[in-house]
Amino acid sequence: MPEFEKLGKGSVVNVNSLAGIVSGDADNASAAYSASKGAGRSLTKHAAYYLAEKNVRVNSIHPGPIMTPMLEGYLKDNQAMADRVKQYNPLPPHISGPEDVANGVLYLASDEAACVTGAELVVDCGHLVM
Repeated sequence: MPEFEKLGKGSVVNVNSLAGIVSGDADNASAAYSASKGAGRSLTKHAAYYLAEKNVRVNSIHPGPIMTPMLEGYLKDNQAMADRVKQYNPLPPHISGPEDVANGVLYLASDEAACVTGAELVVDCGHLVM
């Protein structure tokens, strides 16, 4: 906060998870994981409300699966899961890349989002529309 106060404004972007919003494949059947991500959602809303008077915006981003080398290898070896991913994430490429999440963070942190606080940006290739 001291640095934000010097600037007279600020932006915090909490990186959360789709598992904070839905269960099932998003949390791999882990209630504890989902609960911790739900707590992150609540913390973001709380901070957004209380820091708004100091002109500090607080938002969160909720990625679904992210295509990493580990996930790519897993899907290559598990065709049933690869097919399931396409069914539950209808927007191609079906799994977000790290750059998709980074672009969302960049937007939320930027002055282009100057009137956005307490928001939850979901990057999930359409998982939540199902």
